[in-house]
Amino acid sequence: MAFNVFCVVSCGESVGIMFNTLFDHTGFAINITSIVISLAVLMAGIYSLNLPTFLQAFNHLSPVKWAVGNLAPYSMQGVTFSCSVSQQGPTGLCPITTGEQALQLYNLNHDPKLYLVGLGACTIGYRLVSFLLLWAVKR
Repeated sequence: MAFNVFCVVSCGESVGIMFNTLFDHTGFAINITSIVISLAVLMAGIYSLNLPTFLQAFNHLSPVKWAVGNLAPYSMQGVTFSCSVSQQGPTGLCPITTGEQALQLYNLNHDPKLYLVGLGACTIGYRLVSFLLLWAVKR
């Protein structure tokens, strides 16, 4: 969890560095940074299940996607759910009764270690790109 938080915060700082480097007006850079980060959070895989191809490619650049992909399997394994009578389907069963079913529904049933490596690579990539951009502009 701590590594996930560190990586997401570091990537947010890198995005802020990039937009502050590209735009002279700090307020505008902060607004653009906020928009980009908000879109990344919405596309991480919890709010939206089926993204268009273009957005799926963009989503693979998002550290939030990798953090959700890493944390979800650990937090949902072994969890059970119940529902009220009004929420039960026509068969009398709850639509989702286990965390594994929820992971399958959200397409998050995969190896979380792979997503941890992806998050680390994403973090290094963001910091490297922000450094290179800052170096190129200030040169």
